[in-house]
Amino acid sequence: MLVHYSILQSQRIADFLIVTATKRETNALLNIMEPISDMGILEVSFNGLNYNIGKLGLYNIIHCQCSNMGAVSPGASLVTVDEAIKVWPCVKGVIMVGIAFGMYPVGENAQKYGTVLVCEKLYPYESQRVSSSSVEYRSSPVLPDDYLLAAFRKASINWEGNNYQNECVKVEVCPIVTGEKLVDRLEYREELAREYPDARGGEMEGQGLATACERLKKPWILVKSICDFADGNKGENKHEKQDSAANLAFSLCRKVFESEDFLKDLLQGEERCVFTFAGNAYERKLVLFRGYNIKCEPFYLQREFDKCLVEIIRTHGCWLYGTSGVGKSVALSRLLVFNEIPFISIDLSTCVGTSAEDMFIAIYESICEKVGEPPLQTICSFRCCVREIMALLEKYYAGKNIVLFIDEIPLDADDTNFCKFIDEFVAFIISLGQCQYKVDVKFVLSSLESPASYLHRFQEKLMSFLKVVHMYDWTDEECLSLVEMLTNMLGLKWDDDYKHIDYIREMGNSPRKIKDVLNQALATDRMYITYDVVKKLLH
Repeated sequence: MLVHYSILQSQRIADFLIVTATKRETNALLNIMEPISDMGILEVSFNGLNYNIGKLGLYNIIHCQCSNMGAVSPGASLVTVDEAIKVWPCVKGVIMVGIAFGMYPVGENAQKYGTVLVCEKLYPYESQRVSSSSVEYRSSPVLPDDYLLAAFRKASINWEGNNYQNECVKVEVCPIVTGEKLVDRLEYREELAREYPDARGGEMEGQGLATACERLKKPWILVKSICDFADGNKGENKHEKQDSAANLAFSLCRKVFESEDFLKDLLQGEERCVFTFAGNAYERKLVLFRGYNIKCEPFYLQREFDKCLVEIIRTHGCWLYGTSGVGKSVALSRLLVFNEIPFISIDLSTCVGTSAEDMFIAIYESICEKVGEPPLQTICSFRCCVREIMALLEKYYAGKNIVLFIDEIPLDADDTNFCKFIDEFVAFIISLGQCQYKVDVKFVLSSLESPASYLHRFQEKLMSFLKVVHMYDWTDEECLSLVEMLTNMLGLKWDDDYKHIDYIREMGNSPRKIKDVLNQALATDRMYITYDVVKKLLH
């Protein structure tokens, strides 16, 4: 199931990152990985990397695959692990799992195909001084995390598996060599064996893993199973050997992850992560938001109009008016929240049918609630409201900037209270101007109707405090961009005969209606949007 990164980024969704280098290694993990959602394994794409999120044994894991083999090339282990750790800071440890070459196919301690190598020491062999007479290997070994190593060592005691030839294989906890070369020449393997006589295998990604983890202070370990012996015969039954080896390496990992006591020290006293994903219900709530919060930002379609609002609010307040459903409240909320502007939210939607004085009492009570003071019960007039509001602002916001966000003013052009509210609001602003040196107050308001035609000549000074701005209706192009984004985020399918533009026109170019009908469709499990579905939902 595809999930947008922003929905998961701030949560502790997993304890371990597992990294693979090839598709066959990835398939071996996906075959035993369990979902943490009713919709299956979660799939997330971010910054060019793809992640699978699920459970292995008792533990939630995040998996990613390198796009290139080796350690240092673009898409190889160093870049991949570094990026993945930064994207998922919740992970407590990193495990690279996959396939390797063995060093000793014959002899007293001969290895078998599928023998699982758990790295206790990693020898990077690429740093060399090559002279006319010899090659000097110069890199120092790097060591995996003690706790991870101890956990795999303990699990390996009672673990065994069967390779592609149905031979019983076990685990070797041993040193491993690592380098950029894909080794498949007997002479070179034997040269490495002479230089590192205690090493039992080799691979290509370990150096990048170790470097990224040590730089970002994350515990790591390397677990790889033998698929060949680097002797020139790598191509014989290649896929069968690699699949078998990868499956055996992950079999050992699953045994480790099935321990309830696994790595309590590494988790630093925390309980293991038990995050589960609720699926479309949670994601739909964010994507189809009605009220803005910062988690909704990835699903907010910014218009050119938003940029104009930012410029206005930097110098003035703003009275925004426009038709219902055009997104006035959301745009203003986003402006304040996203730009981290301190504000007091005052919702007047419950004041339908009340007087202008009652609305100012509601404004006073909202400020009391924000600062934590009980409202005075004796407040019964506009003048008392203004006096007490000024006192509260001076007490709690002296020397500070604050915005009063007065939303959903429930008046229209035919309501005589609209004119009176504007008269009193202008008087309110003029009164606050007297204490402007103590507290810097700006206003952000929204209504269906424009206040401009009700502003008398002596009230023109209001324009020095705020700008009256018309929020124009959404264009076809803006609505199409919104529908495309919602379609991609929610996995919707559309009937070929019912075009997006037809739906937009049906919704009257209203973003609220566009979202509302899609929300109804998803709530009734309609992922395929047709003309008949929309008609049924509208009626």
